[in-house]
Amino acid sequence: MGLESGGSSMLRINKCLFSNKSLDEDGRALAIGGTDSKTTITNTTFSGNQADRHGGAIWIRASAGKQNLRDVTIFNNLTDNDLDSDGDGGALTVEQSEPTISISNSTIQGNDDKIPTQTDTNDCTKIGNATYLYDGGNIFGSNTGCPVSLNDATGDALLVALTNNGGSTETYALESGGAAIDFAVCDSIIMDQRSLLRVDGQCDAGAYELGATSVHLIPAFQSGTLLFYTFSYLFLVA
Repeated sequence: MGLESGGSSMLRINKCLFSNKSLDEDGRALAIGGTDSKTTITNTTFSGNQADRHGGAIWIRASAGKQNLRDVTIFNNLTDNDLDSDGDGGALTVEQSEPTISISNSTIQGNDDKIPTQTDTNDCTKIGNATYLYDGGNIFGSNTGCPVSLNDATGDALLVALTNNGGSTETYALESGGAAIDFAVCDSIIMDQRSLLRVDGQCDAGAYELGATSVHLIPAFQSGTLLFYTFSYLFLVA
């Protein structure tokens, strides 16, 4: 079973992995409901989740509120797993009256709707008056239901198999030459899912940063008094 929130909840998810959740309902990794829910998801990966109905990874059914996805990777999730044609949005489904979902600096592709009841819903779909806002820096798959803004693109992110690439959770590493590399807009989220720094000024879309660096805090002393911490970087080959 995945995570569920409702009511007028405020939920913050950061540096997490939602993997291999499978049940006969909506949104098997994360289900968001309620009347004025607010959810922020950053530096998080959704992989291998399966739902019989809507939203293989994420299902949002809120009458209001705003949900934010930033620096997120959603890959290899599945909806309509029971093959009864009652399910859309292999990655995510936004349903009901007026929720808003904002997506930026994320990679959403490679998900599947086994029997789509709408055209092109392998990754994204909406039901009702929900609104998708794309704030740029996103890499989507081709013809998969995610509207692409002028600051987004479609292409193959060249994700490497989910594994331990450092940090406390598994991630999808990026191969050189993939569409996600250097495509995101560098912002206040300066670390990736592994808590490594995105420091080269050209950030990657999704939860993993190729060539990210570890950070070391070096205390500075004067006459035995701690004044401040300075940063040093250890560059990694990844």
